[in-house]
Amino acid sequence: MRSWWPVAAIKLDNKRLLGEHNELLIMARSICGLSKGWKNHPETKRWVGHSKAMKARHDEIAEEMVRRGMNHKSPWPDELVDDSHTDDFPA
Repeated sequence: MRSWWPVAAIKLDNKRLLGEHNELLIMARSICGLSKGWKNHPETKRWVGHSKAMKARHDEIAEEMVRRGMNHKSPWPDELVDDSHTDDFPA
């Protein structure tokens, strides 16, 4: 489980780009209580309170996937964004 942020999505190879896309969704579902997987992982804990930033990172990755000709059909679910969270990325 890892996020390559702050590395720009354009700099990631395909394996890491797809991996981070999947793992961001897994971490967000865990943080929101929709899944128990990876709840206590340090990378998941780093993103707690940063759901807006997670969405922004997902959107950056999705845009890069499309630019590379990959198929992206998983928009960020609204229930994974908490309006009380900061837009700031984690340290």
